[in-house]
Amino acid sequence: MKRILSILLVIVLVITAALFLRSLYDRDQATRTGNAMVMDITTEALRNWDASLIIENADPALLSATQPEVFHTLFRALSRLGLLQELTGITYEMTQPSLWQLSGTASADYTMQAIFENGFAELRISMIRKNGQWYFTNYQVLTPLLNA
Repeated sequence: MKRILSILLVIVLVITAALFLRSLYDRDQATRTGNAMVMDITTEALRNWDASLIIENADPALLSATQPEVFHTLFRALSRLGLLQELTGITYEMTQPSLWQLSGTASADYTMQAIFENGFAELRISMIRKNGQWYFTNYQVLTPLLNA
C-alpha cells in the first residue's frame, strides 16, 4: 500500500511539474507573440501610412467605438510626418492570468517614441489576448503636428 501511495505521489508531482512548465511556456509565447505583433504591425503601418493592419487586428470593441474610416483619416493626416526613421524608448507592461486561471485573458500596454523625417510622435498601444490571439484595444499616435 505504501508503495502504491509513493507511486501516486510521484505521478501527481510529475503532472504538476508538467503543467507548471507548460504554463511558463505559454506565458513566454504570449509575451513573444504580443511583442512581435505590436512591433511588426506598427512598423509596417507607420512606414506605409496604412491603417489596414491595425483595423484587421483590432478588437471588436475598438471598432465599435471608432469607425475604421477614422483610422484611415488619421493616418492620411499623419503622413505629413514623412518616412519613419526609428522607434525608440519602447516600454511595455503585460499582465497575464495566473497559473490556475485557465480562462483568463492577458493584456499589454506599450509606449514608444517614433521619429520621422518631419517630426516625432508618441505611440500608446493597448492589446488584449483572447483565445491565444492578440487584438488592439487602443492605438494612439500623439504628435504636435495634429495640434498645428
